[in-house]
Amino acid sequence: MGKEFLEITSLDALIKVAEEAKVVIRMDPIIIIPLYGLTFFLDLRKMNEGEVKEIFIKLRDKIVLVNRIVMEDSLSDLIKKVV
Repeated sequence: MGKEFLEITSLDALIKVAEEAKVVIRMDPIIIIPLYGLTFFLDLRKMNEGEVKEIFIKLRDKIVLVNRIVMEDSLSDLIKKVV
């Protein structure tokens, strides 16, 4: 069964949701905000440069940059693959 992802398209909506979240995940060009079992996202390519700067300034204490996603069945499998 698929999972629903809720797209946010305005800076104001993003800030409102992100203020409630403990962490904001940045995996360029997407910002992902898990909140109360929902997953919100924003495509940074749809924002202008000023809005992107404002996002990074306002949320700098919450943003975690993720470089890649790795899918494995267990932690030991992940360690074998990464190390």
